[in-house]
Amino acid sequence: MRVDKRKRRKAGKLVEDPCYSGFFRLPWEFKERSVSLQTPDKQTAEKWLKEYITVQHRIHAGEEVPSYLWGAPKKELPALLAEYLESLQSKERGQKHIDGVRVHIERLIDECDWRTADAISQRSFENWLASDPKAMRTGQALSAKTKKEYQSDAQAFTTWLVHCRVLKDNPLEFLKPITTKGKETKRRGYWSPEILRKFLAVPPGGAVDYRSAVFLLFKTSIRKSSLQHLQWSDVHIDIERPYIELQASNNKTKERLIRHIDKETQSFLLSMRPTGFKASDTVLDYKIPNSTRLRKDLEALGIVYRTEIGDLDFHALRHTSATMFAANGAPVAIRQKLLGHKTSAMTDRYTIDNGINVAAELDKMPPLYEGKSWTGIWTGFTDFSGHLESQADTNANKAQSAASPLPVTSRHEEAPPFPEGLACNNGGESRIRTSELKENRFTVCVL
Repeated sequence: MRVDKRKRRKAGKLVEDPCYSGFFRLPWEFKERSVSLQTPDKQTAEKWLKEYITVQHRIHAGEEVPSYLWGAPKKELPALLAEYLESLQSKERGQKHIDGVRVHIERLIDECDWRTADAISQRSFENWLASDPKAMRTGQALSAKTKKEYQSDAQAFTTWLVHCRVLKDNPLEFLKPITTKGKETKRRGYWSPEILRKFLAVPPGGAVDYRSAVFLLFKTSIRKSSLQHLQWSDVHIDIERPYIELQASNNKTKERLIRHIDKETQSFLLSMRPTGFKASDTVLDYKIPNSTRLRKDLEALGIVYRTEIGDLDFHALRHTSATMFAANGAPVAIRQKLLGHKTSAMTDRYTIDNGINVAAELDKMPPLYEGKSWTGIWTGFTDFSGHLESQADTNANKAQSAASPLPVTSRHEEAPPFPEGLACNNGGESRIRTSELKENRFTVCVL
């Protein structure tokens, strides 16, 4: 086994090839073979020749050949994507999720020029993000959330390629995470009790009366898809403490969750349950319409769909429940359990600040300031040293800073002239200076 550069005679001259070639003889062969290694670096050529010989041994023995070895048979990336989607289906992933992954990876294969697995690189993906890609349906720039979904699907795909020994290392492992906080394009509004009562009092337009879905989404704070597939076997309302059981297969987190409900929701479910129902029957005998239908029905009632806070869509009912729980004083742990979140940070994101009466809580703060007993202290202008200088509204005959609520210490420091017309209490010009803010405390000096 050796590597060398071929020498060919061209136009009567001996010309050396720029790239190395490998020369070897396999044990079951009698003649020496050669292969072009397509690299001008000798060390790389020797490494690739060893991998190529390993591949030939595995093929001869009928063993599996890792695709990351040099000279291994290369599969087109669309064929590998088809195998990956079959793997997701075997793991019982939802069809909506599988279709989304397929669309994302197919677009990256086309626009990033990923024909084979070894063509995937971090730089090509980052260049695609920097090219300001547009949404295929609307033509608008992709939001940060959508870009994050593309990155997540691509990294999961490359991780699967590593596990299948198609790639030796994950080329997208060290991609910088895309932050979505503060970049949301879709915001949820707040369904006030007045809006809820107004909507539930009038049948909506269209062929389906879906007011029961709106009521249950608000009262149970479960997701729209979970309510759509909820069965009567999961609704336990014939007991003293009623609850709804969300199966792992009918929950986004893939975990079994319990939703306790109040008496009003219990009575509502008892009234809508058919007499001869089956345990496998769904609670809703209709399909919940999309947000377009909801928007039209709200606007027909004179209710603004797109508010300053956000849209009043179906998922906003879940945000409204979280907000009302917080307004009623429910601790974060209770709200997290009611909403089924894994982290309290997600629960806080669901709480709409505008739906909480902050002013009522501020009114509960005890009063501290009394205008008659305090001196007029104001840090209005700075001195030469960069510190804030305050003026003291005192009289010369009164004791030094008798009414000041701040501790006064003595410090000698040269300062600018004191403005004329102000009273002093030490026979000369008096100034109160806030010199430095250390350890969250003001040091006030009289000079």
